[in-house]
Amino acid sequence: MTTNIQHTASVRDIMRKVGNFIKKDFFVATSYKFQFCFQFINIFIYVATFYFLSKLIGDDYAREHLRVYGVNYFSFVLIGISFSNFVKVGLVNLTQNIRNSMVEGSLEAMLVSPTKPTFVIVASSIWQFIFESIRVILFLIVGALFFNAQFARPNALGALIVMVLTILAFGGLGIISASIIIVLKRGDPINWILQGLFSLLGGVLFPITVLPSWLRSISYMIPITYSLRAMRRALILGSPMGELWPDIAALAIFALIVFPISIFVCNAMLRRAKELGTLSTF
Repeated sequence: MTTNIQHTASVRDIMRKVGNFIKKDFFVATSYKFQFCFQFINIFIYVATFYFLSKLIGDDYAREHLRVYGVNYFSFVLIGISFSNFVKVGLVNLTQNIRNSMVEGSLEAMLVSPTKPTFVIVASSIWQFIFESIRVILFLIVGALFFNAQFARPNALGALIVMVLTILAFGGLGIISASIIIVLKRGDPINWILQGLFSLLGGVLFPITVLPSWLRSISYMIPITYSLRAMRRALILGSPMGELWPDIAALAIFALIVFPISIFVCNAMLRRAKELGTLSTF
């Protein structure tokens, strides 16, 4: 009985700390009101841009390369551009937040608190992914309401599972990148290269079937390929869980591999920074 009470108290303590991190990051984000609001206004501009761009893509292209989805190019690319933002959050935004905390001096204060350092790094990414999840949903709603994106029979549960696994996979990559930043202080060039490669090979703007076979084989080694394929099937075709399972399993494997590695790298980088005495420098 005592063990159960202690476990419950521990879970509550973790949830309280997570909530505090989310509140902190929310208040920081909303303190810059114009920038915060523009991120939502920009959704309409971004969606409209790709809608008119899609007018250049003829039906012949759609019949040849998008027949598996049975839709026009706009619906295809809308999912690609919205979910590719998770890549940016993981590889770019999280490292920028950690760097800003180092410059401000707040990171060292958080890392020397009673809270585990790895928890601080992980919790620092939660608000970013919550915010981006909201933006992804708004991307799809704007596309459907104002630009006739075709999501006639979506599998909402399947889409939710894919979204969660996508967050875990790219959250792990983001934690690795942020951890390395703590020691090396720099890392953006590598992150931008990875982001570009994921966009090129993951099927963000075009189906991977247009890639040469050797590049297509590489695309199957990155998680966004499975994320976008499963999400398109779930939202556009309303595919049942049985048909989504291979891509969901691949995403789960990525998450199960990357996330433990990210925790290991985080601990190793924090130990190294403490040995070098560079937590408070940038």
